[in-house]
Amino acid sequence: MIPVSYPLRQPSTMSSTFSGANIILISLESVGRQHMGFYQGQGALMPVFETLARQAYVSRCHYCISPNTHTSIHTLLNGDYMQHERFPHIASLKENGYSTSLLTAQNFLVDTKALLEKNQYDHYFTPDFYAEKGEAGVSGWGGDDYAIFENGGEDFIKSCEDGKPFFLHVTNNQTHINYTVYDTERFGRFQGGSAKHRYLNAVEESDYLMGRLLERLRNAGLLENTLIVYTSDHGQAFGELGYRAHSTAISAEEMNVPFLIHHPRLDTTRWIRESNHFDLFPTLFDLIGIPCHEKTLGRSLFSDDYQNQFVGFSSTRKGQLPSNFGLIRDGRKVMIDLVLSRFWTMDCEDKGIETLPPQEQKHTLKVMHDALSNRGLVY
Repeated sequence: MIPVSYPLRQPSTMSSTFSGANIILISLESVGRQHMGFYQGQGALMPVFETLARQAYVSRCHYCISPNTHTSIHTLLNGDYMQHERFPHIASLKENGYSTSLLTAQNFLVDTKALLEKNQYDHYFTPDFYAEKGEAGVSGWGGDDYAIFENGGEDFIKSCEDGKPFFLHVTNNQTHINYTVYDTERFGRFQGGSAKHRYLNAVEESDYLMGRLLERLRNAGLLENTLIVYTSDHGQAFGELGYRAHSTAISAEEMNVPFLIHHPRLDTTRWIRESNHFDLFPTLFDLIGIPCHEKTLGRSLFSDDYQNQFVGFSSTRKGQLPSNFGLIRDGRKVMIDLVLSRFWTMDCEDKGIETLPPQEQKHTLKVMHDALSNRGLVY
């Protein structure tokens, strides 16, 4: 059995360390840890991420729960799998006096827009909002990242004049397929014209844009007591293990994302062994000293009894089940692919792949089917 249970949380030794701090959550689109020079020694250079990491808790191996924008944001903000829609985390922040805002360059699909609206942020700075004002056009997956963050940054600063602590959720657009690079002269380090080259250039430009936004907020005096989380909704696959794009598999390319928590009072990089998106809000709430809703998954990363364990799943489906799913626990992964008939075990980097013996495959599938059913993922 792989039970789904809501943890009884106790304040950690880090509880209230940053009481009253503002929070900025940057969740980039499709930016995978496997493609970042910071983690891999090659790939996209992200100097803003790297600068923040010098004064931050940084996870060596952080996972999303599902490699799709809608399902990833749902599990992140909902603190649970897909069968419940309580959206407690934003509500908890508002109940504790926080002003909440969404600043995004994405023009989300209908279901994701509805999801974000149900969270009831106090302020929405979105492509639709600026298109209606005639300040930024909308096409394809979203608006112009430069224009949205320029206008949205200014409007967000104005919204902070009430003096309340704030929570700002920032998402970009350009790193979504087809990978838009606006300033091709400045951000053209990867030559060749392939999709992956465009992607890596777009990732580098998106990091630059996050730096511009943060600098504007810093100049407005809004970063002096602010926790900054820098992560991604999910990764992006370019053929490793036979998977491409995202939504399709719990492979490292699709599931492993960057993760840090920065505060200017931190004086060095403090490494966390591993973590997942369910842990994000329980950790933040522990640090600022407010209670976390009891009916949510995840633990503070500073809990004495912290263990990284969760069921990951694709948004693509085969019959009543996700087409690809598995159990991630303490640096190891069991992955089942119903389309490709894979029953694999491996580490969090997809190294050391072994196929489960035939006599174990049926039992493992039964256990995982029950786990998916208990989480509302069989339908």
